[in-house]
Amino acid sequence: MTPSSLVRTCTISTLLCLVAGSSAFADALVPLANSDTSRTTTAPAKDTTAQFELTLRTANESNGTDAVFGPITYGLLGTYTFSSNLRLEATFIRMHEPEMKPFDSFLDEGQLLLQFPADGFTLDGTVWKSRMMDMYTTLGGMEVARPLGDITIQAGLYAGTASREEVSGRFLGAQISLSTEIGILELTLQHLAGTIHLSSDPTTFGVGQYHHTTLEAGLNLAESLHFPLKATFAIERRYFHFGEGGPTSEPIDTYIGVVGIEVSVSDP
Repeated sequence: MTPSSLVRTCTISTLLCLVAGSSAFADALVPLANSDTSRTTTAPAKDTTAQFELTLRTANESNGTDAVFGPITYGLLGTYTFSSNLRLEATFIRMHEPEMKPFDSFLDEGQLLLQFPADGFTLDGTVWKSRMMDMYTTLGGMEVARPLGDITIQAGLYAGTASREEVSGRFLGAQISLSTEIGILELTLQHLAGTIHLSSDPTTFGVGQYHHTTLEAGLNLAESLHFPLKATFAIERRYFHFGEGGPTSEPIDTYIGVVGIEVSVSDP
């Protein structure tokens, strides 16, 4: 086993252990999450059975020049839902570019998210490192989601750092997302926008900008194929610049297409 493979194995194991090992902590939070100080008498919430889900994902990301020979991403999506409906999600995705050696890769996305269910909405706390083109954002944030009819609206606020090679600055951002399901079709439209502030920038929030828009369609084919398979297709628009004198995204990478496959390897 190569050192890079060992690092990936250890990282995945750490995430999964964190998912499973948080059960005691979440169960301790149940009395607080379910407490009701009002005088209205309501029926006690029924606990559900704890569930663990593990999904394998791979995708091809290509701009107009790459065609189908763009970077490949692969990794794991893990979810643990406690009996209290508290939910913990872990994402670990690696990227392999065509010019790299066959088994070389680097981090594309890593995220931990803890979701608190509430009356009519959910509240999430997250830590998140994500690559966009050749830069990274490393963020912490809060998200709230609420269903309105057939559409679910989610909004989030984030703070952290944006970095590209040796250049790094403060990042402040916000995201909004709309999603719906039509039979086996899942549709999601989301946009994340932020400001980047370098140490040499005299402004308060920074003149650097970050924009990432995604329109994604997913087809849940599990029932028709009798196999837990989901196919996804997304179009993304991406742009960044770090302010005066800082790095800027390449125009050729502004628009990309992402074709992915997700396979569940656990019983929900």
